[in-house]
Amino acid sequence: MTTPGPGWHPDPEGNQQLRYWDGQQWTSATQPPPQPTLPPAPPEPIDPEKLAKDRKGALIGAGVVAVLIAAYFGVNALANRKDDAETVAAETTTSEAAATTTTTVRPTVAAAPPATTSSRVPATSNYNPADDPEFLFLGALTLIGFPDTSDSTALEAGRTACASFRKGEEFMDISLMTYFNGPDSWTPENAGQLVGAAVSAFCPQYKSELPR
Repeated sequence: MTTPGPGWHPDPEGNQQLRYWDGQQWTSATQPPPQPTLPPAPPEPIDPEKLAKDRKGALIGAGVVAVLIAAYFGVNALANRKDDAETVAAETTTSEAAATTTTTVRPTVAAAPPATTSSRVPATSNYNPADDPEFLFLGALTLIGFPDTSDSTALEAGRTACASFRKGEEFMDISLMTYFNGPDSWTPENAGQLVGAAVSAFCPQYKSELPR
């Protein structure tokens, strides 16, 4: 029988443990045998069917939001034209009435205008919500019934999407990245909707990259 070298060896007494051999005799020192190391679990395979479904959802989402935004601005444009036409008609009627009315003007002392503390925006204000990208973006999300999300989260995701377009990335990759990085309440379709709204509001030069 070959004498083992000093070290830990299976216990000659038959126990499921190791016993230390000092080179001359078995000692009383024992320890459990090492546990076998399991190989790492293989990565979960990508489900082609699920990936295709996510891609389809993102495409549908972007297409829907593009149509809704176009419809929204089309309705507003028609409403603005109607308002302009009514304003012009009212001004014309007033001018004609003033031209046909003869009154005697007597010199009077003009009274000082009453003081006012009104904080309303003057009627001559040039502010137009259609020129505010953030207003358009958040308004588009509200229009399509986007999941309840903080404005800051949505704006950050929208601006990130436009930055990705500027880097040369494609719509599908941007939409899926938006989906994976977004809140759990977002679906692939929601991600496509957000990317479509972001392009319309922040980087319209990439509208040709959106699905038709």
